[in-house]
Amino acid sequence: MNSGTHGQYAWLEFCEDHLNFPVQVIQAHLGSFLYITSFDSGRLSPTRSEKRIGWVRQGEVMVSPKLSAQIDIPYDRSFDEWYFFNEKVEFPADHEVFVNYAGGSLMPIEDQVESFSARCTRDGLDWLVQRQQRFWSQIEACLPTTYVAMGMLDTIVSTDLKLIQLLRDNA
Repeated sequence: MNSGTHGQYAWLEFCEDHLNFPVQVIQAHLGSFLYITSFDSGRLSPTRSEKRIGWVRQGEVMVSPKLSAQIDIPYDRSFDEWYFFNEKVEFPADHEVFVNYAGGSLMPIEDQVESFSARCTRDGLDWLVQRQQRFWSQIEACLPTTYVAMGMLDTIVSTDLKLIQLLRDNA
């Protein structure tokens, strides 16, 4: 498990299959709006029944109605990416989906170099430095309360420090 902070956000990454992770995140965001940017590595469109209760498509993103305990959230746990907001926003049309990058981590590069072989240098991780910069730029531009990626690593980035601590304690 890796964790850290970036500005107003705390983040947590874990590899183990934390089965309650999506449920705990959803419960912490009742009353918020969910923006699904990736579902099983692809795009998702609301079904007719989902449209009837308020799900919509905004460009390439599926947007929930205000979340309540009665709303089913579609997720596959395989390369799904979510953003939570307290109110509806205009999500950037040119957003980048980060969950599909294998081997990506938010852990500082200097810490990652130590975990690679002695032949690996920081220069060999330039692609990850650039990816992290793009990720944090996107987070800072759209300002979600929480970001979730379920892929090779489960990742949560949130302004809700209690949620991060809850997930850390339950991992």
